[in-house]
Amino acid sequence: MTSRNLTQDGFALLLTLIVISVVLAVGLSLLHITMKQLTLSNVARDSEIAIHAARSGIECMQYQRQQPGNLSLLLDGGTPLGLKCFNRSATESEAYRDGNLYNYRYTYNLGADMCVETSLYLIDAQSETSDVTKDISTRNEGLLELTCTEGAVCTTIFSRGYNRRCDDRDSFLTVQRELTIQF
Repeated sequence: MTSRNLTQDGFALLLTLIVISVVLAVGLSLLHITMKQLTLSNVARDSEIAIHAARSGIECMQYQRQQPGNLSLLLDGGTPLGLKCFNRSATESEAYRDGNLYNYRYTYNLGADMCVETSLYLIDAQSETSDVTKDISTRNEGLLELTCTEGAVCTTIFSRGYNRRCDDRDSFLTVQRELTIQF
């Protein structure tokens, strides 16, 4: 064996290792980019599910609020009988009153992977001679206070949608979206 062959054999091995390293680096980079894209698409899908759940809660509470007889029932401190959203009964409910501020909270499972929590606030300022402002900072909603014009009944709806069932909304991978509407 000549020294020339030994030098060429070593060079071929070095060149092979460099090529394999470059191909492996490119492959790992592509794998990393693919994994990031997969994660982003899952977050986008989960966010879309949560926003649809929140929107569903807004629509349901608007519908319930506008049903004949429900407003007077709510302002009397009662709860509408058989309150359902999309043909599903609430899994949790709570009623709260502070003077002329009424708050009704409902939680619904909307399918296998959607939960919605809604809060319906009513301020009865029909007999007031000035605008009414109510502090709701302790109620953990998206606003600190609600204001209603004198002589009116004002409605505020908070709706939180989740990409998980209601009994699984504390999961690490849960996405929450919240919508608020006032009228």
